[in-house]
Amino acid sequence: MPGEIEIKPHHCGLSVPDMEASVKWYRDVLGCTVAKQVDFGEGKITFMKLGDFYIELFAIPGSKPPADFKSEMGQDLAIQGTKHMAFVVKDLRKFAESMKKRGVKIFTPGIPGEAKPEESNPRTVFIRDNSGILLEFVPPSAPE
Repeated sequence: MPGEIEIKPHHCGLSVPDMEASVKWYRDVLGCTVAKQVDFGEGKITFMKLGDFYIELFAIPGSKPPADFKSEMGQDLAIQGTKHMAFVVKDLRKFAESMKKRGVKIFTPGIPGEAKPEESNPRTVFIRDNSGILLEFVPPSAPE
């Protein structure tokens, strides 16, 4: 099948507790634009555009927050299912500094707490969005 069909990513769907806050976060922090908003029963769906990729945000009344283990990267990896989505950035150090200026906490794999981008050359950077969803950022050459 390789080479027979062209496949490329289109979007990733994320369930969030507060649509307005999440739209603001993805717009102000990552530079996404609103591509489309629709009602979904009693809930809302917003497609946020980032380059050729879309982040589909769902806000459904009465949705449940993630389990406690989702907040700990190591524990979450031991549970099957989706873990995070990753984006390419040209300069991880510059990206990390930019996120820190916006008040976003930076995580590095296997190291609890905050990375110090000015003192290191990270190979990957993790952040959490306003809802606690884990996002990874890698250089153009990743994965190694």
